[in-house]
Amino acid sequence: MENDKPLVKIVLGATCFADAKVAIDIVEKLARTLELKLRAYLLKEDAALYASALPFARAISPSGTSLEVSDIKMQQAYFADIGFYERALKSLAEQSKVSWTLEERKGNLDGIMEAATSHEAIALFGFNQLQKPRNGIVVLAGEDQDISNFKSLAGTLSSEMNTSIEVLRVETNENNASNMIDLLHKLQTKSPALLIATSEIIRMTSINALLDASRCPLIVYNQFEFAADSG
Repeated sequence: MENDKPLVKIVLGATCFADAKVAIDIVEKLARTLELKLRAYLLKEDAALYASALPFARAISPSGTSLEVSDIKMQQAYFADIGFYERALKSLAEQSKVSWTLEERKGNLDGIMEAATSHEAIALFGFNQLQKPRNGIVVLAGEDQDISNFKSLAGTLSSEMNTSIEVLRVETNENNASNMIDLLHKLQTKSPALLIATSEIIRMTSINALLDASRCPLIVYNQFEFAADSG
């Protein structure tokens, strides 16, 4: 066979190139053992577009500086980011033979999750970590959920990233508000390098909540087969 690597489809979502670059680094690591088909998006969030159009809109940079924001400046930033994004994907394809597409998309992160589900793909959300992670990969799953496939994915990345894996089990019931609050607090204190969550967990909270709490890239694993050691 020309290529005996298992095929995995990934939908990548990022709201800026800084976040996308972190996610592309993860894709590059996966590409060492997998054949990847990547569908990438630069997301123009509704809330950001609305806020930038308001009079006297300001943004806070990572260094804490207050910056003037306008609709024109926001569009210029998106235009620059899509160029950086495209060049990074071309470089990835040259080095790792990853098949990819790139599109701009308006909406929110839930739309990226919907795209991943419709294409039977893993969802990957970039997040630019400003501080060095204190822990390794954290896997979130329901208390009774079979995570053998998820651990296979985590194991592949753990080996490439030379880091540890921790599994957190979460009660999945209708009265789970307190469980989710506890989970988000744990993620805030752990500072993981990467978060891998099952789609079941996403249904109980939100992508934004997990990203805000963990401050790291997020992979959401749909109910599709993954086996890094298959032929």
